[in-house]
Amino acid sequence: MLFSAVNHERNLSRFTSASGEFSHGAPIDRVARCGSSASASFMIQSSVTIVAGTGQRIELKRALRALVGPVRVEPGCLGCQLYEDVEQPDAFSLVEEWASAADIERRLRSDQYRMLLQLMESSPQPPKVVFHFVDRTQGLDRVQQARLQTRSSAPHFLTDFRPPNPA
Repeated sequence: MLFSAVNHERNLSRFTSASGEFSHGAPIDRVARCGSSASASFMIQSSVTIVAGTGQRIELKRALRALVGPVRVEPGCLGCQLYEDVEQPDAFSLVEEWASAADIERRLRSDQYRMLLQLMESSPQPPKVVFHFVDRTQGLDRVQQARLQTRSSAPHFLTDFRPPNPA
C-alpha cells in the first residue's frame, strides 16, 4: 500500500488540493482552528484513510468533504483536513486533531462518526485508522536548535546541499 498512517508525515507531499493542483500536502479544505482550547498536556490526532471502490471516487470525496465542516465546529476540535493521494487517486485521508481524550471519545460516539464508519465499510480495502497521542509539537526552532548543536562536523543537508552540476 502506498499510503499508510505510520508514514503519514512524510507522505503528505503526495497529496493534492481539490482542484488537482500539486500542493505539497495542502489540505483539500483549509484547516480552521476551532473548538475549545487544549486543557490537557497532549493532543490527539486521528487519521483515517479510505480507498474508494471502482467508480466511487467522486462520491466518496463528496461524502468526506461534507464531514469536514461539521467536525471543525465540534467542541475540542483543533483542526480537520481532508487529503487526496496523488499516487493512489482513489485514497483519501481524513486527519483530525482533538484537544483531549474526552473530546475524541465524544467524536467516536457521534452520529457524524457513524457516517464515517459507513464510508469505511463501503471501501473495497480495509481502512487505516490510527490515533496519535502527541505531547508536544516543535517547528523550525527545533531544526535551528539541532543545527546549532552539530555545526562542527560533517556536511548537513539543510545548509550544505548543492544541486548537481549539469554537465
